[in-house]
Amino acid sequence: MKQYQHEQGAALVIVVMVLFVLGILSIPFISMGTQSHNDAVKAVQKQQAHYTALAGADAVAGTLMAAADPEILAGTMSGIGTGTFAGGSFQVQVQVVAEGIQIDATGFVPGISDVREHAGILLRKVTASDLYQYALYVTSPLDVSHLTYTEGEVVSNGAIRYPTPVFPTGLAYHGDITANAAVLITASGAYGTISPGNKTITLDTSSLADDALTLVVDDFVPAGGLVLKGDKPVRLFIGHSFSAQNASADLNNGDEGVKPFTVLLADGATFDIKSKTFYGYVYAPGGTVVLDSNTTVWGAMIAGTAIGSGGTNGPKADIHWQAIPGAGDSGSEGAVYEKVYR
Repeated sequence: MKQYQHEQGAALVIVVMVLFVLGILSIPFISMGTQSHNDAVKAVQKQQAHYTALAGADAVAGTLMAAADPEILAGTMSGIGTGTFAGGSFQVQVQVVAEGIQIDATGFVPGISDVREHAGILLRKVTASDLYQYALYVTSPLDVSHLTYTEGEVVSNGAIRYPTPVFPTGLAYHGDITANAAVLITASGAYGTISPGNKTITLDTSSLADDALTLVVDDFVPAGGLVLKGDKPVRLFIGHSFSAQNASADLNNGDEGVKPFTVLLADGATFDIKSKTFYGYVYAPGGTVVLDSNTTVWGAMIAGTAIGSGGTNGPKADIHWQAIPGAGDSGSEGAVYEKVYR
């Protein structure tokens, strides 16, 4: 009996020793598990801090992009702005730099240890040479499946701020031209409607004293074709509509070849063509471009909305990006800015 009790006592000691050893061995594993959990939490918090910083930078960028003059507004944003987002907080600083406007933000998230992450946005000032860098740029959603063919980049829902064109004032007003006869215009001016039926409209800069031929027209209807002569740029400001519904008509592709031609639309105006060809740039950040399947465009287009005939969400046309020397401006006094994440 004494021997049995002795054996029980020995077994108890062995069990205690084993448990003790196991406890010692488990400490590193518990520590590793705790550290792993903390690392995972910190990784989530770092991501949260990054998106908090990005939210702050985006909020400031949105305010600047909506301003009449982003650079002037940025100059008034001295010091550091603060805000909150999704349980975190951010600080934002704005600086006007050579490239445009730099926005730097830091996001903070409280937790096991304070976590901070940085995000930056550059509102890059787009140069004149880059203004028409895309074959088609649409500020709203676009269904590209309707495009018959595209040579060049197509962008929709982009991050470029295109200001509304500012129409020139003080031009001599000539009323309407609606007689069914060929039209020749050699000097800058303003018109109500130019619609000469199926006759050709010719814009001739050969004897023009100004640097460019500037026309302001409410409704421009070159159904019989459009010919440009001379080498000076032509800027056509459209208040309501540009409409050419003639599948055999050429627009800016006469005997003298392609000339520098830019069509600039007021907000809400429409550029609607069904023609054989169109050569030029279209600047309509607040307007609508309607292209039929019979149309081939050579140049570049900037539009608020681009649709095909019948209202399809996407123009039915061939679009070829082409540089047209001498053409292309925004007709605006404000700069064009592109949002670039850094």
